[in-house]
Amino acid sequence: MITYDANRQPDALGWLAASEDDRIEAVRRYHRHLDEPHPKIPEPELHWTLHVTVENQFAMGADMPVQSTVERLMADGLSRHDALHAVGFVLAGHLVRLVEGRDPGAAMVEYCRRLLTLTPESWRREAAAESAQHRRFRKRQRRSR
Repeated sequence: MITYDANRQPDALGWLAASEDDRIEAVRRYHRHLDEPHPKIPEPELHWTLHVTVENQFAMGADMPVQSTVERLMADGLSRHDALHAVGFVLAGHLVRLVEGRDPGAAMVEYCRRLLTLTPESWRREAAAESAQHRRFRKRQRRSR
């Protein structure tokens, strides 16, 4: 069993050597025992899986711009946990584009470009706008029932 703390970089080799299920379980345990305030998680399993995917990409080092993006966001004042959330937000958009049928190569170029230009301010602004849009959508869904 591995342990996880989103505010501490896991050992890359140990992290990647663990099974995907063990990584997800470690992230789940971490979130269940958080002392710090955390935004409400409407889909916890997806949230944990995004954490794992971002950590996997971080552990790959220079193969992806995730490590440099997390480090830059931390230098700009985000906690490591929030920096992972910011990258996870961009990753979620990338996954949506893939599901919508975008060319994988073009989608990957766009994902990397978005990471390279990501700032704490752009993440907060885009996440707030998307959250408001999601709330309006859910409100319309409830009314139509």
